[in-house]
Amino acid sequence: MHSDLQPKKSEDAHLPSDLVTLRSRDGAEISVSLHGGHVCSWRTADGVERLFLSALTKWDGATAIRGGIPVIFPQFANRGPLPKHGFARTSLWTLAATRMCENGDGFIHLTLRESVESRLLFPYNFKLDLHVTFSGESINTTLTVANTGAETFSFTGALHSYLVADVAQASIHGLSGLPAENSVAGSRLNFDEHGELRIESEVDCIFFQVREPVVLTVENHSITSQQVGFADVVVWNPWSDGSKTISDLNDDAYKDFVCIEAAAIEKPVILAAGHQWSGQQHLTAQTLR
Repeated sequence: MHSDLQPKKSEDAHLPSDLVTLRSRDGAEISVSLHGGHVCSWRTADGVERLFLSALTKWDGATAIRGGIPVIFPQFANRGPLPKHGFARTSLWTLAATRMCENGDGFIHLTLRESVESRLLFPYNFKLDLHVTFSGESINTTLTVANTGAETFSFTGALHSYLVADVAQASIHGLSGLPAENSVAGSRLNFDEHGELRIESEVDCIFFQVREPVVLTVENHSITSQQVGFADVVVWNPWSDGSKTISDLNDDAYKDFVCIEAAAIEKPVILAAGHQWSGQQHLTAQTLR
């Protein structure tokens, strides 16, 4: 491991020992678990936590971490024969590098390759690279998928970001008028007269052909999500009934987050032997005047 920025491992008995914490020069901070290649925490330079993490996360090294930024690969949700959301989020990743860049940004690089276990589910050779760069008020997460085998394969996936938000005050701008697939039977999306999505019940919706930034606003704060490579955006909040069915989520936790996910779902990525694909999500926090 090459490192100019010394990572600090967690000493909290309630957190996994492989949780690596990094700081940028200006004081922004992230914590990343090798279990799932998972960004668990993102604190901007003002010390504010921007990612929701469930207090009931099991940290057992087998169960997916509830919150943060799960890496979804090679299957989104139940759209195929694999376990829900694939296996990347429950696999053990390798820490390849950490450093502080010349401009003061913090940087971490993790990798995941095929294994005996993964080939039982997905019989292909691959390499995933997760690059996370952060400083000040922003974090950029890039997922690169390489086909290292001899056979073409296809996949769907996402960066399943859980953003801290008071749902009662939240609005989401940038999705009105887009083609969408609503997974909640019998429900309709609550867009107000300004084209902003309000969350007043369970939301589980895929928006397609997203080309503009998506902005989550809560009172005088906002987080802007810009994506490259990913064509779709998922918005998810389980609401009260849904929270009660999720064992690693407190019943009232739905009040504290909104998932805005950069995703590739509608058109699976087809990756020929020797080729690679990259998708990134850039999150920027801002205090509104």
